[in-house]
Amino acid sequence: MSPLRVSENRRFLVTEEGQPFFWLGDTAWRLSVLAPDEVDAYMGNRARHAFNVIQVHPGFEYPDCAGNRPFVENDPDRPNEAFWAHIDDIVAKARTHGLYVALVPMWGQEYGKAFGADAERARRFGRRIGGRYAGFSHVLWVASGEYDAINGFRLPITAEQKAVINAAAEGLRDSHRRPQLMTIHPGAARTSSLDFHTEGWLDLNMLQSGHMIDCEAYRQPENHALIAHDYALQPTKPVLDGEPIYEDTPDGVWAVQNTDGPRADGAAVRRKAYWAVFAGACGHTYGHNDVYPFCDPAHPERSSRLPQGPGLHDWRTALDAEGATQMKHVRSLMESRPLLDRLPDPSLVVGSPGGGLDHV
Repeated sequence: MSPLRVSENRRFLVTEEGQPFFWLGDTAWRLSVLAPDEVDAYMGNRARHAFNVIQVHPGFEYPDCAGNRPFVENDPDRPNEAFWAHIDDIVAKARTHGLYVALVPMWGQEYGKAFGADAERARRFGRRIGGRYAGFSHVLWVASGEYDAINGFRLPITAEQKAVINAAAEGLRDSHRRPQLMTIHPGAARTSSLDFHTEGWLDLNMLQSGHMIDCEAYRQPENHALIAHDYALQPTKPVLDGEPIYEDTPDGVWAVQNTDGPRADGAAVRRKAYWAVFAGACGHTYGHNDVYPFCDPAHPERSSRLPQGPGLHDWRTALDAEGATQMKHVRSLMESRPLLDRLPDPSLVVGSPGGGLDHV
């Protein structure tokens, strides 16, 4: 698979040969809990539905399908080879399915647990895991998931915390034999540009619009507004929504801690995708409430960790949810016309573009 890079106009992604690449991601944070044959089934389904990126979080403490944890006694200097061999297999399988893997080494709070204020230890970790996958052209890096969780989601993160995350990201970048794109994933409703836009290792911005059907109803910026903000920044960098509301997630579950709200349907996830790409995003990521943790009646512990409460479906059934099967239309539309010279043009809307769910 061809490595990816930023386009010459700094707005989009292209292959090494210069072919436009529209990021259509699926959220598979806990993919390591699946056995190898299940991983194959998941990837085959996502490839059939035209996804070309999967976002995977190996984690700091969570066990894999065989009960192996990532590190011996949670020491990031002592990787558990049995666990990482499973991640190796996942990365290798993805290539056979034509999928890029956006690896998230740690979540924000895990950085705090693993490294405290020790930036050099974080740098060693970045070099080690980056070196392990340095030869894979289809590996992308998300330097942290919800990086602001290192500070309890309070912004800005401290200079000390930022130094730890920067060190890990620089370690990842130092280890590459060839360029591998890198971004970082924030909490909601925020964008990576708030803390890292000018960092040399950050190739593209990622935002999390969050688990709200209508962000403005919760007095939060909608994804099209966050994308427009980043689109206007200098230096110019591509941007995408790496975590909009997942299909079948209760509306506002994090904002109001209510698991009884209406659940996001296919229309809700489609709306987020089209808002994003027509605001200038270089791609989009989809997620499903029952797929990202791989809910399974035979493994109730996977659902018990969800703040959303138990998943409503087995992950195998949820793979073919309405929104999942329709994301391919977003990709095909964007690829049906020249991509690299495309410009968002809100002036085409006569009058007010509207607010909330009425935005056009």
